[in-house]
Amino acid sequence: MQVEARFGSTAVLLHSHFNQADRNRIERPLQLGSLPKVLVATQVVEVSLDVDFDQAFVEPAPIDALVQRMGRVNRSGERPAPSTVTLFRDQVNPFNLYCDCRGRSHNQDCRVSLSLQELAKIENPVSESDLVKVANLVYADGYRGDEGKAFEEGLKHPDIADIEGNLLAGAHQEWVAHVIESTDGTVEVLPKELVSDYRDKREQGLWLEANSLLVSIRFKRFMSIKDKVDSSKDHWIADCP
Repeated sequence: MQVEARFGSTAVLLHSHFNQADRNRIERPLQLGSLPKVLVATQVVEVSLDVDFDQAFVEPAPIDALVQRMGRVNRSGERPAPSTVTLFRDQVNPFNLYCDCRGRSHNQDCRVSLSLQELAKIENPVSESDLVKVANLVYADGYRGDEGKAFEEGLKHPDIADIEGNLLAGAHQEWVAHVIESTDGTVEVLPKELVSDYRDKREQGLWLEANSLLVSIRFKRFMSIKDKVDSSKDHWIADCP
């Protein structure tokens, strides 16, 4: 898949399922200050880009994610008046990233619902201190439920808590079962149409450029296409859309 991101494009799409080569091609004009009229982006915009737009239209999310997205509007603070951020009450995407509401109204105790409730109490224009107060209220009880469990598991994971005791040179483990399946992590596959480019780059010693052609997909998604993946090669080759 070849993706072009010309300077001054009308609209640009950016998400984490592009391979790194295509993401670089899309992000390069943005990083150089040539912004499209519209940038349609997933969560990648929260951490990877220093962009400065006139306004934003944002799906509901926990306050910390919302703050990151708001930071991509009037980022340099040079506009004479505050910029407009339109926050939707309902999610457009059918896949819910943050809670198990599945298209229904958010549970009263979920981070998304609390964030929307607290933001609705603030008068415009919203200041940075207002956002800090909302974040403190939303996370007043710390992590709870599944997120608390995930935090504790990560904090106390033996590979982190006792890294010296568990790290052994020359040892290996069944990483697919232990690391990926147990965590619903990601795997990297090489699209069949990029095999030739991948081999050419490796033969030239361009290892980073070769790896940038790999596409990262979640393991559950991989399981649904595994019959279309050749896992006998160094990198698994996917022959599917």
